[in-house]
Amino acid sequence: MEAKRISIMKNAAFFILFLLFSLSSFAQEQYTVNGEELMLYVEEEGKLTLLTERSTRDYRFFLKKEDQVVELTPENYKQKIDEFTSDVDLNTRKLGFNRRELSRVILKYNYGGEDEMGSQSDVSIRLGVWGGQSNFISYENDQDELIPFAGIELEVYSETDFKRNSILAQVRKSFPSEEFELDLTELMIGYRFKVIDSKYFHFYLEAELITFGRYDETFLEEQTSGGPTPVNQTGTSLNTPVGLGAGMALRIFKGSYLTLGYSNLVKLGESTRSDFPIDVRAGFKFRL
Repeated sequence: MEAKRISIMKNAAFFILFLLFSLSSFAQEQYTVNGEELMLYVEEEGKLTLLTERSTRDYRFFLKKEDQVVELTPENYKQKIDEFTSDVDLNTRKLGFNRRELSRVILKYNYGGEDEMGSQSDVSIRLGVWGGQSNFISYENDQDELIPFAGIELEVYSETDFKRNSILAQVRKSFPSEEFELDLTELMIGYRFKVIDSKYFHFYLEAELITFGRYDETFLEEQTSGGPTPVNQTGTSLNTPVGLGAGMALRIFKGSYLTLGYSNLVKLGESTRSDFPIDVRAGFKFRL
């Protein structure tokens, strides 16, 4: 059991290192601006793209249209945006020099202007499918075995305001084995925050907020005489834990991503076993 625990810890460490490597590899792109080599993040992408540089505490902002890239400063940003968006009616008179307002005006331009953007729905949805393995630490599992599961996910988010934030609805089904006889169907409502939201790569933290499930589990229970006896339990549960996890999404083509996640690294507000939590999944998601 100790050897297995060490193996699990190594796998978890490998997963975290893989995430960190992916962050450094895919979160930025290299540009040359006025002879200066810069690694820039993509904040808004389209006909007009907003880029940021974050090597210092203060952001540096850049506009990219076709092959032209210019830096925005507090002195020139309104003039430059007016020049790059002269073919669309945009009002920049009260535009502030910060990431949120610059992102919004670029998004308006890419939609075709104020009126066109107003006619678009502010809510977008991604559909995801995934599979993985878990030791389901909220259920009896004396040998700390892993069993497979599969699920689907709806991610609801805004393209305009608070675009790093998402509401999640997930359904997953476990597949019991002889060593771990847990048959679980579970609905989860949660929240996701994208720490990095770049053109090709997302890195996010997420929290499970509400779970409702139906379970059928069989486990061995020690009796005062006669040794361990199989015990079967069936029921439903409604919990409001806070299960914290992390994940990433790598864009493979526009609107579609490969995903990798580690859920319930920390689980608060619910009784669990003392085993190290394993809840790893990989999948695919796309915008509806």
